[in-house]
Amino acid sequence: MTDASWDNGGMGRPGKSGWPLWAKLLMGCGVIVALGVVACVGGIATCASSISKAASSEWVALRALTQQLETDEGARAVFAANPDLAASFRDEDAFLAKVQGWRPRLEPLPVEKPGLTSGRMDMNISINNGDRRVQLNYVNGKGARMATTWHNGRLADISVD
Repeated sequence: MTDASWDNGGMGRPGKSGWPLWAKLLMGCGVIVALGVVACVGGIATCASSISKAASSEWVALRALTQQLETDEGARAVFAANPDLAASFRDEDAFLAKVQGWRPRLEPLPVEKPGLTSGRMDMNISINNGDRRVQLNYVNGKGARMATTWHNGRLADISVD
């Protein structure tokens, strides 16, 4: 019959089972570090995806721009549609003369924009109080670097090196 005493009859202390405290703490720290790494990788992937999507509209515009620059009429239309270009080019004729010098180095852009890690394209997006400025640079197969600046969706500057 059992009694309610705390005496265990001299059997000694029951043996401990399980892992030691230091192992449990180490495992807990490992779990926290692993969760942190997963969160960082997920955040970076989300950021990269957002940037890539943000660049899509400018890539489409850059492809259209490159096509327009193939002809004098297209280049004149680009200058007329983007008044901010007047800050870099004194007039339409100066812009047209630059474009004519660039043409041998230009080529059509691919439909799919290259990845940001390809080394062919780099981009900087700045949004300040609703004012969106995008610098988009692309190096084509001929080695020419087309540098463009877009301000609120319109071309503000262009150069080909």
